[in-house]
Amino acid sequence: MKFFKSMISDERGAVSSKRIIAIICVLCLCFLMFYPVWCADCKSPSEVIVDAIKYIAMTSIGTTTADKFSFKKESTDGTIEPS
Repeated sequence: MKFFKSMISDERGAVSSKRIIAIICVLCLCFLMFYPVWCADCKSPSEVIVDAIKYIAMTSIGTTTADKFSFKKESTDGTIEPS
């Protein structure tokens, strides 16, 4: 359970909505790609929908990475220093 909590938590330990959105998008993409394999009557997903979910996932992962480098650390005397 700690592994999953650490996956969705940011550097401060708070749950990151961007990471949750990225995980949901990846799960949706996996479902969209594998569902037609098991359902013989189903057609493949629309390319527009797949691209939209892909771009949402890429944006949320990219902004999570940018937040990681912009996090400011607090020094021992209480002042905030850039990382």
